[in-house]
Amino acid sequence: MASNMTKTYLSILFLSANLIQGMAYCFFTDEYTVRIYSDETLGDYTPLTVQCASGKEDLGRRSIDRHQGQKIYQWKFCENFIGKSIYYCHFWWMGKSKRFEVFNSDFAKRKCTSGTCLWIVRNDGFYIDNELFRKSDKWYTW
Repeated sequence: MASNMTKTYLSILFLSANLIQGMAYCFFTDEYTVRIYSDETLGDYTPLTVQCASGKEDLGRRSIDRHQGQKIYQWKFCENFIGKSIYYCHFWWMGKSKRFEVFNSDFAKRKCTSGTCLWIVRNDGFYIDNELFRKSDKWYTW
C-alpha cells in the first residue's frame, strides 16, 4: 500500500513539474524581449557589432550581418523581483561606437508596453519603436 501511495505521489509531482514548466517563463515578474534591428540604411556589407549585458550577465558580442541574412539580435528575460532590471549595449559600425541602456524597468513601462523593446539601428542613430503611435522615435545619434 505504501508503494502505491509513493507511486501516486511521484506521479502527481511529475505532472505538477510538467505543468509548471509549460506555464509562462516568468512566474512572479514580467517577461520582456529586447530586439536590436539592423536597418537597411546600414548597408549589406558592413555588419553591426553589438555587445549587451546586465549587472548579472554578459550576453556576449554578436555581429548582425545583413549580407548573411541576419537582421535581428534578441533576447528574453524576466524582470527582477524588485522591478529594477537594466540592460545596456555597446554598438560598433563603420568606425563609430555608442553605448547606452537599451532596457530599464521604468523606461519599459512607458515604451515597451507589449513586452517587447524594439531598437532600430540606422546610419544616423538609434530609434525606439513606438507601437502605440506606429512610428519610431530617435533617441540617440552615433
